[in-house]
Amino acid sequence: QMTLQGWKISEAEAHEKFEWLTLGEMVKFSSNVGAAKFALRLGASGFLASLREAGMGVRTGLGVPGEIAGILPTLKDVQPIRLANIGFGQGLLVTPLQIARAYAPFANGGFLVEPRLMSGPARPPRRILRPEVVAEVTQALLDATSPTGTGSNAVPPGFSVAGKTGTAQTVDALGRYSTSRYVASFVGFA
Repeated sequence: QMTLQGWKISEAEAHEKFEWLTLGEMVKFSSNVGAAKFALRLGASGFLASLREAGMGVRTGLGVPGEIAGILPTLKDVQPIRLANIGFGQGLLVTPLQIARAYAPFANGGFLVEPRLMSGPARPPRRILRPEVVAEVTQALLDATSPTGTGSNAVPPGFSVAGKTGTAQTVDALGRYSTSRYVASFVGFA
């Protein structure tokens, strides 16, 4: 665990105690502390720019009624504790469509492809990730679905799946993160 600005950041599971983790192991084990340290090391400017590059905080342009942009804080609103929280998925709001758009470059060689309705015009994809980065992250996502990873239940027999689990705490009536209510998610590709 770590303490930052008087707040304690720990792993989601009390039994998880890590010494040193590689970035791949951080993904495999869903380490909150590792992700927080990674975000702090990148810095608010670089980390937020990466999230925006992947399409977080902006509508997809799909044109479906009611689509929201989500919430990605501005640089001036990010204190170290908020940056650490964003590193492991708290303190921001994204849509399932934004998550799918952000993960697609890992499945297609590094290109951000804007989602579209079948009758809509196709926008040209643009490279946002180098092939070697795609390969490293894909391996970490494969490890996350291995028998010792957090997403092992997402692999049907006979398939390889690269993916990541998510566990989001909901906000209670007092505006605090709940200690008992969560939303579980998984994103990945076969």
